[in-house]
Parts: sequence; structure tokens; C-alpha cells
Amino acid sequence: MSKLKLFLSNNFIFFKLSLSELRGSFNEFKIVITSIFLGVFIISAVGSLSENLKYEINDKRTELIGGKFELSTTYQEFPQSIIKWLEVNGHISQIVELRTMLTSNKNSESKRRLVELKAVDTNWPLKGNAVTLPNQSLQEMFVDNNDIHGVLIDKSLKKQLKIDIGDILYLGNVKIKINGIIEKEPDRMFSFATFGSRLLISTKTLNESQLVKPGSLVKYKVKFIPFDKKINLSYLNKLIEGTNISIRGIENSTNNFNNFIEKTSLFISLVGLIALLISGVGISNGVKGYILKKIKNIAVLKSLGGRNSQVFTIYFFQIIIIFLASIIPALLAGASVPFLLSPLISSNLINLFQPSIFIKPLIISFSFGMVVCILFTIIPIAQTYEIKPIQLLRLSAHNNLIYYSKKIKLFIFTLVSLLCFLTTSLTNDLKLSFYIFASILISFFILQGLTTLFFKIFEIIKFKTGTTIEMVRNSIVVRNSFAKPIVISFSVGLILLITLNIIQNSLDKKITNTLNQEAPNNFLIDIQPNQIKNIKTMALNTIGNGNLNIQPMLRGRVTEINNVKVETLKINKDVQWVLKRDRAFSWANESPLGTRLLSGQWWPQDYEGPLLVSIGHEIAKGLNINIGDKITFNILGRNFEAKVFNTREIKWENMNINFIFILSKSNIEKAPHTLIATTKTKNKIENNNLIEQIVTQFSNISTISIEESYKALKSILNLLIIIINTIALVTLLSGIIVLAGILDVSKKDKLYEVAIFKILGASPKKISYLWLQEYFIIGLISSFISLIIGFGVSYILINYVFNIELYFSYYSLIFLSLMVPIIVTIFSFIKTTKLILSKPLQVLRAYY
Repeated sequence: MSKLKLFLSNNFIFFKLSLSELRGSFNEFKIVITSIFLGVFIISAVGSLSENLKYEINDKRTELIGGKFELSTTYQEFPQSIIKWLEVNGHISQIVELRTMLTSNKNSESKRRLVELKAVDTNWPLKGNAVTLPNQSLQEMFVDNNDIHGVLIDKSLKKQLKIDIGDILYLGNVKIKINGIIEKEPDRMFSFATFGSRLLISTKTLNESQLVKPGSLVKYKVKFIPFDKKINLSYLNKLIEGTNISIRGIENSTNNFNNFIEKTSLFISLVGLIALLISGVGISNGVKGYILKKIKNIAVLKSLGGRNSQVFTIYFFQIIIIFLASIIPALLAGASVPFLLSPLISSNLINLFQPSIFIKPLIISFSFGMVVCILFTIIPIAQTYEIKPIQLLRLSAHNNLIYYSKKIKLFIFTLVSLLCFLTTSLTNDLKLSFYIFASILISFFILQGLTTLFFKIFEIIKFKTGTTIEMVRNSIVVRNSFAKPIVISFSVGLILLITLNIIQNSLDKKITNTLNQEAPNNFLIDIQPNQIKNIKTMALNTIGNGNLNIQPMLRGRVTEINNVKVETLKINKDVQWVLKRDRAFSWANESPLGTRLLSGQWWPQDYEGPLLVSIGHEIAKGLNINIGDKITFNILGRNFEAKVFNTREIKWENMNINFIFILSKSNIEKAPHTLIATTKTKNKIENNNLIEQIVTQFSNISTISIEESYKALKSILNLLIIIINTIALVTLLSGIIVLAGILDVSKKDKLYEVAIFKILGASPKKISYLWLQEYFIIGLISSFISLIIGFGVSYILINYVFNIELYFSYYSLIFLSLMVPIIVTIFSFIKTTKLILSKPLQVLRAYY
């Protein structure tokens, strides 16, 4: 016990000495504090927001799903036996969802818009509240007046059609009046994939509109809250057996959204970690500069009998104090982010969002910051071991004292292992953590290798002695030059910016080419078989023959492959989506136009035998399906077994009608179904005229503009690009922090350099020009390395991930390439202006 007291007493003395010497020196650590704060703030902010969102979502799952359970089916209404059982055992609300066209003739200007229609009964919502403007009950909003039905719309539809409360619109065969605006729809949060704005109506209005036809793509849902919390659903599961009805409970209702939050949070947190690691160079240089300034103090301590370990402890405690001064504000700022964003989240995502402080993300952020801080400062602090009292006279920043003892090496290994453990805790995935570290290490070695190669080339290339360029070259390649850390720290962010720029340009070019050459103009959905003849006649008279592609469509679910239930199959993760929900399929005995078979052959045009199926080649590979295998489909509650006859190439990017499954003609074509069609013509006026005729004459038919869909896709892509570009700029900010630290550390040597130059007759203008050239060339090296790696990474991604043609803009690449040299030059010039104006004699007297 006495030994423990002695240990604590000694360390407390060292702590007091550390604190005493640190007074007035906080300004020396501004780069270190900024570096730590930036990375820790990102990780803690993202972690806190993520934990808050997941907690609120899990806490309000019943409200977000609209009940304890949700039953859903397509095409067919629920059998009365199921509805009756649900009514006996709990509260229910029946909902119908479909896509349709809404027409506005406001100011004698006809406008049509595809909307996501939702028809609800008087029990909706079972859980939560629908917030409307004005604040009235739904029964008041849906009231009929002179055969005009009351409806609600969301804000986006109001902006698109320039309509407002009180306006009259047309839906199918009825007139509707906007009685209010939807401010909050409690059970809509997880509807990520939507093609239009929301139109909320009553089931009575839907019935009178006559929009629902046999075979129409309609989604029927029942929200269910049982009377008994421990209800046994075995009887209900028997009732739905053999149907295409699916049940979703609150236990798995939020999995997709939680996964989305986790992946997004992980991505941004890793960026914070990378920013922290890059800033680690700045931390290291800041501590190194501080130790160099304290050499006389260290020498005095040792001359008074201080042991190496004691001196090391004093300065280690100082770094811990600086770390705490940096990280506590970062953690407080990170924890406050959910509170600051609370109004935004409440109005757009989760009603009545109540933020809290979660300890786990703060502990992880604290640990990351501590490990990175110690990892990058342990070697500079270890230099205190080699400082002797005799070194009180002079020491330049170039005289690096690096001490690598076995203890220091073991300590560094322990810190790296702890960093790996923390990353595994952050990702909750050992395999992913390995990939992350492997990717970081490989990227670092490539970047380090290229940087070393360029500096070796610079050492070999020599210019005329005495010229400015030769002096610059010598300054860059001299041993212990700070040029390499500057190049590496700036290259990380610039590589990301260049890679994204090339990918964005390539995707934009692909989208433009597809729109102009391959993609159709419009999709027409929910076409009834008895409407085809008239539509073909209209198309022939407007866009000509061969520009209208029509195919029948039904939706069904794959239930078995080779008599094995799909739930028990082990398949490729990339194609699991094919088996999770209903999928659209078609049938034809003629090979669809443009079909390219990759295996097997097409069945004869007069084929009338057992059911055959054609499947997309990549999907078949992912599902481990071969020619001759059997697939069982559940269609409208009936099972159909089909034999795989061929596989074909599917080009999703051309936006044409692409079905995963195409069946041979059979009795299925007698089932209630609809048809889907595309129009394709270079004359947009003729195409628009045809679309106008069709949707005017047939109110049940909806149309989707491919150009507008691409614009929506491009806007999402641009948003992602903006987010990643912002992250890249954060890494560039880390580079600036590193540069600032390097300039502070090299200040003493630069002062000595200025003094020598001025003694030899150089003017401040000449010295400025020399330094501007030096830092501009360092920036150019960083840009050149970034271009090489950026082109390599983007080429791999474009060819093997996106599978498109590489395209780039010379102007944007030139701009990006010059950005880093200009930033480095301007920033370094601002930081070194005072040094250039220094007096040689004062410098030599003060420092040497």
C-alpha cells in the first residue's frame, strides 16, 4: 500500500510540474488542439446522432409502422376470412396504395402529375397522429360537397402544380378539392422509393374514382394492433399460407432504416477517423516543435538530477492535459448536435424527436482521440531521452533526436492494436475492419511509395549551380525536409476530389448518352387489355409505327427453386432482393426486341407445352440457377412451376422494359393483368401529344417521364457527390493543419536561413520568390501524385464497378490540380511573411 501511495505521490508531483511549465504555452499547441478537435468532433457528432435516431426509431416503431403488425398484398384485396379474424382479435385499419395521374386545370392551364395515392378508412391512423394544415380532423378534411370529394396533398405537390387549399382537381372519374396540406404522415417514414408526391384520400373517393381495374398494380395493406399483446399468430399464418400476403411486425419493421443509418454513420465516422489520422501528422509536428523549444528546460532538469523517465513523464503529462483540453470541447460539441438538429428532425423525419446524451459514442470518440494523440506524440516525446545537458548551446530542427527503445516499440504496437480494436467496435464487423485497415495501409504504401519515387527523381535531376530552381531543389530534397509530409497530407483529399470528379463526369456522360440514344421517352403503366387497340392507333397517328413497345405484366413471388423453399437457400447477397418481395414478370413466345441470349435458346413461337422461363443471366448466377432448373412462382395465390430454358443479358441502365423473368405463353395470360408500354421518338412534341391524348382518354393510365426520372436520379447522385466532396475538403483542411504545424516547427530554421540569405546580400523580394517557388513545387508534386492515383482508382471503379466508359473534363482537372499548389503557396507565404522581414543580427543573437 505504501508503494502505491509513493507512486501516486510522485506522479502527482510530476503532474504539478507539468502544469506549471505548461502555463503560458497553450498557444504553442493551437495546431495540436485543432487537429484533435476536428476528428473527435466528427466521430462523436455522428455517433451521437446515429444513437439518438436508432433509439427514437426503435422506441416509436409501432407508430412508424402504423400498428403492431402490417399485412400487405398486391392486386387482390384481402379475403374476408382474414379480415374477419383480424377484426375479432384487434383494431385494424385498411389502406390502399397505387400510383396514378392527377390533373389540374387551374387558370385554364392543364397540368398532370404522377402521384402516390393513399386511400385510408375512418380508423386511420391506428397509432400516432396525422398533422395537417389547417388543423382539423380527417373526417372534416374528407367531407364531400356537391359530388366534390375532399382530399389532402403534401407540400411538394403544391409546389409542382402551383396549387393550394380550395383548388379543384381531377382524379379518375371524380372531382376533388384540396382541403388541407399534409404536414406529417405517421406511417410514411420508410417509403424511400417513391415516384410522386402524396395524395391522401378516403376509400369512398377511391371507389367512386374507378381507378382500380382488374389487374391494376394496387397495394392493399392492413394495419393491426391485437387486443392481446401475447397473441398467437399461428392461425393467421395458416390463413395466409399459399397466398402472396406478407406480414411485417415491429421487430423487423425498422431494420432497413437502422441499417441505412448505421452504414451512413459508419462512412462519415471513418472519414472522421481518417481526418484524425491525417491530423496526426500535424499533432506530431506540433509536439516535436514544442519539445525543440523546451530543449534548454529539459537539459536544466537533467543537470539537476532528473532521470530520463521522470522528464519523459513530465512532458507526457503535458500532452495528456492538452489532449483533455482539446477533446472535452469536441465531445461536448458532438453531443450537442442531436439537440441542435432536433427541430429539423422533428419536422422532417421523426415526430416529437427527443434527443438524449448517449455514453457509448462519446467513449469511442474519446478513445480514438486518445489513442491517435498518444500514437503520434510518443516518438517526439521520447526524444527527451537523448537530450543531454551539454546540448544547451544550439539545436536546429534538422538535428532530429529519435529514440526507439524496446518499450517505445511495444507501446506503439499496443496503441496500433487498440486502434484496430476500436475500429472493430465502431464497425461491429471484424471482416469489414480488416478491409478498412488493409485499404488504409495499401493506400498509404502506394502514396508513400510514389512520393518517395518523386523525391528520388528530384535528387537525381540537377540544375545549374546557383540558380533559383537548384536552390529550391536542394531545399526540397535535403534530409529531414518537411516536403514529404506536406505532399502526403494534401494528396489524400485531392485524390478523393479527382476520383469523384472523373466518376461524376463519366456518369453524367453516360446518362446524357442514354437519354439521347437508348432510353425511351415515357413509361405508360396500368394499361388495360381492352385499351391496347386504341393506344396503338393513337401511336401510329402521332409517333409512327415501331415506336411503341407494349408488354403484359403481372407480379408474383418466387417461393421455391428446385423444390427448395427460398427462405432456406444460401445465395449471393447481391441478388437477395429478387426473392424478398413480389417481382414483375411478363410472357411472350416471341423473343423481345433487342434480347441477347447468353445461354440456352428461345422457345418456338408456336410453343404450347409446360411453362418455361427466361431469366436474367447475372440474376441466375447469383441464385445458382442453371438451364433445366425449376422455379416455383406464387401468382395471385396460385403456384406455377416453370423450367429455366435460357438466360439473357439485362441492361438496366438503358431504362427500357426489363423483366427479370419472362414466361412462355400459358393460362397465366387469362389472369387479370395490365400492360406496360414505352414510347420512343426524337420528336418530343409528338411524344408529348401522344401522352396527353392517352392520359386524357384513359384516366386509369399513369405515365412516368424518363427524363424527369433521370433528373431525380442525378439530383440524388449530385447530393452524394456534394457530401463526399465536403468530406474531401475536410481532409484538405487536415492538410492545411499539418502545413501550419510544419511551418511552426521549421520556423527556427527558416529564420536562420533568412539571416544567412540577407548577410549574403539577398533582398526580401528574392527570398519571397525563392520560398514561393519552393512551396508551389511541393504543391505541384502533390497534385501530380494525386492525378496518377486518382486516375488509377477511378479507372478501376468505372470499368469494374460502374462498367461505363471513362470520361473527364480537362478544365476541372486543371482547376483541381492547381488548387493544392495555390493553397500551399498562399498559406505558407502568409505564415512566413514575418520571417522574411526579420533582422539577421537579432536572429543570430536570439537563437544562436
